[in-house]
Amino acid sequence: MLWLYLHFPRLQLETLYQPERQEEGRLPAIVVLDAQHNRVVQINQVASAAGIQLGMGLGTAASLSQELQVVEYQPQREAAKLQEIAHWLYDVTADISLFPPQGLVMRVTPMLRLYGDLPRYWQAVQQHLGRWRGASCVSDAPVSGLSLQFATASTPLAARVLARSGANMLTDQQELIHAQLRGLAIRQSDLSTKDVERLSRIGVLTIGDLLKLPLADLARRFDIGLINHVGRLTGQFRHPLDFYLPQSRFRQSLELLYEIDNTGVLQHPLSHLLDQLEAYLRQRGWMTERLELLLHQRDREDKKVSIASARGEYQASVWRSLAALTLQHVSLDAPVHSMTLCVEQVSSYQAEKLDLLDGRQGCVAAEQLVSLLQARLGEARVQGITLVDDHRPERANQRSKPLTPAQAPAHLNRLRPSLMFEPRALREKVELLHGPERIVTGWWDQQTVKRDYYVARNQAGQWLWVFRNEQREWFVQGMFS
Repeated sequence: MLWLYLHFPRLQLETLYQPERQEEGRLPAIVVLDAQHNRVVQINQVASAAGIQLGMGLGTAASLSQELQVVEYQPQREAAKLQEIAHWLYDVTADISLFPPQGLVMRVTPMLRLYGDLPRYWQAVQQHLGRWRGASCVSDAPVSGLSLQFATASTPLAARVLARSGANMLTDQQELIHAQLRGLAIRQSDLSTKDVERLSRIGVLTIGDLLKLPLADLARRFDIGLINHVGRLTGQFRHPLDFYLPQSRFRQSLELLYEIDNTGVLQHPLSHLLDQLEAYLRQRGWMTERLELLLHQRDREDKKVSIASARGEYQASVWRSLAALTLQHVSLDAPVHSMTLCVEQVSSYQAEKLDLLDGRQGCVAAEQLVSLLQARLGEARVQGITLVDDHRPERANQRSKPLTPAQAPAHLNRLRPSLMFEPRALREKVELLHGPERIVTGWWDQQTVKRDYYVARNQAGQWLWVFRNEQREWFVQGMFS
């Protein structure tokens, strides 16, 4: 069995959104700091050029760069990004197991039947990973946006050890793999610091030295943890793995290098999430009608923003327009330090069919117009009108979701005005031209009406819809166009 391990040593740093990353000469020195141990764990090229090194304390690093930007190391954020990468790679490889927060292993052997050989499989993985645009990366990141170390081996643990050492080897030749593995220092074996020190005292300085020792001898001097480690490294013991099962929803997060307190500025980082959403939906032939945007605010509850489309959409350009209009009405309670974009429900994409000669090219579709109005005014303020099977004119329609299709009641083939309003007293002289049409209904809900309706014309030439009630009072309720 052949396994491929991918290690992302600067995952948190390279998935930060940094607005100034494209402005030449303005990229600051950035470090990711493990605050618990006060040591630098990730640096960008500007910080490296300033002399900052991994493992330094914050004080030493700050003394080397006056404009140093410090980001707190958060392994849970890296683990979330690792989930996103696994979700993305699931399209090209079936068996993926996560090693949070910075690595994952893929079972290669079954996939070779599909891709033919190892180079073609690796090419598919690289190309797919290169299209992963989950977040904005700092300018010194590689073309794919991620620093990557990789290795193949016959066991998951051996592939992990080789990849983390920076071997960057892709081969199914077991002799080459074993030779590379045996040459690594014992501190690169992924063992605990305590076990490394104990092994060094007895002259075990490389992994090759460790593998020369019989497991029975090791068992007498070391605990079961080291024995299991060696057994999994060589394949003598089975390595238990939990394989990744993708969820049928889109959820991507983006951490900001700088806090943002203006919703207009938030549109720029959001644009990167929308680009990845488009790639995700397009690849699967899906679309969605609603996005949920979570704005994570400093020391406050998350702000939830719903962005809706009257018809399903997948294009980032359309969602950008709707998001820009929606965010205009959002008030922040505190600066935003990160954001998460979620899609819960999707449907199959249906392309709109247009006749080249029907004159609609260049026009905004009804659903698009409704989406823009809802984003600008709010969903509650944009509604449709649906006919109801009720003879009482004031109850013959009700508000509904925009563009909801409805079947007209049978009685609507009668003459009705184009403009209807609440009944008001008739205070002018009119000429009755048509009628009466008697409406007696509503007894079942205690809203009984008994009226005689007429088509009338006033002295100004307007055609009106008037009625007389049981008390012989006259009212006007509509006007014909």
